[in-house]
Amino acid sequence: SKYKDPKIDEMVTESQKHINSIALVHEMLYQEDTLSLINIGGYLKELGNRLLQFASGKNICYQLVCKNISLPIDYATTLGLILNELMTNSLKHAFKSNEGIITVSLEKLKQNKYKFIYADNGVGLSKTSKKTLGTKLINMFAEEIDAQLEIKNEHGLSYTFVFKNKYILDE
Repeated sequence: SKYKDPKIDEMVTESQKHINSIALVHEMLYQEDTLSLINIGGYLKELGNRLLQFASGKNICYQLVCKNISLPIDYATTLGLILNELMTNSLKHAFKSNEGIITVSLEKLKQNKYKFIYADNGVGLSKTSKKTLGTKLINMFAEEIDAQLEIKNEHGLSYTFVFKNKYILDE
């Protein structure tokens, strides 16, 4: 509050969102029966709803498709940071009409592979967006979980992350 620069205010808000997404993982970890696995569906639902609170004045629908999947805290934290970054970007830049849909899904593929998809029906990614800090962070988070990342920029924007849970031997 000491500084009146809007850029500083935005940086603080972004930092608070990142801290909150990590704190939520830890909060849920202590509520679970196991001390190492997080119910990802519950976590992504709660995190998405919390992030929507920053969309005041916008009519954004958050849809989550995730069956009963639990993952280690490392993956939960990384997926939370990915959701945080992508959803923050969508809420800031994607919906020019202040209306839109954000869809998130996580499904278990064969063996110990998972597919995490984030999509919005906004205006898509601009050419200058490919060099932003947010884009670099998304790529860094994908590397952190050894995910194959596919980005589609048509009818909105979608990110698909396919990754293996390295803590489980092939089933």
